[in-house]
Amino acid sequence: MFLSLPDGSGSASAATHVVSPIIMTPVTANTPQGTAPTIASFTASSTAISSGTQVTLSWQASNAAYYVVSPQIGAVRSSPATVTPAKTTTYTLNATNQYGRT
Repeated sequence: MFLSLPDGSGSASAATHVVSPIIMTPVTANTPQGTAPTIASFTASSTAISSGTQVTLSWQASNAAYYVVSPQIGAVRSSPATVTPAKTTTYTLNATNQYGRT
């Protein structure tokens, strides 16, 4: 398999680089078996605010050990979390346990 890579100027270079794909076989010997967390809802106390106004992010989820709210908040153990966005911001919620991440 050959792949022509662009140079720093954004145009394709004359150089051709060899790409060797490797097929990896998943190892499942010690993989824990169970139910991954699920998120039923993720809401904001207000969806239209002035810059610097606090907003409470709340969620309903099951089977999670902890949650990651990004950007700004990071890992938390439970709902809710308060943010103070300075501009339009999209928040992402991930629920995590030993069996997976949603």
